[in-house]
Amino acid sequence: DNLRVKFVAVPEDSRCPSDVNCVWAGNAVVTVELTEGQCTTTLRLNTHQNPQSPENAKAGPYRVKLVKLDPYPRSTQKISAGDYTATLVVIKD
Repeated sequence: DNLRVKFVAVPEDSRCPSDVNCVWAGNAVVTVELTEGQCTTTLRLNTHQNPQSPENAKAGPYRVKLVKLDPYPRSTQKISAGDYTATLVVIKD
């Protein structure tokens, strides 16, 4: 297929740092763009799945799922935008 997937940004990352004990695991939001031909769709995917923040989304005949977001936060390190890597699965229905 003539599908392009672009990892755009991580506009939100409130995941609990790995070296801290938290009540809630937190969530990170990943923005991706799917382009097929002249049609571009922007999706927001989440690391913590619930009905209000899905980890997968549909764009045309494609379903995109966020599998993993690295690096995982640590309380002593700030993550730069360019350091993030998203692992996605794209399935054509």
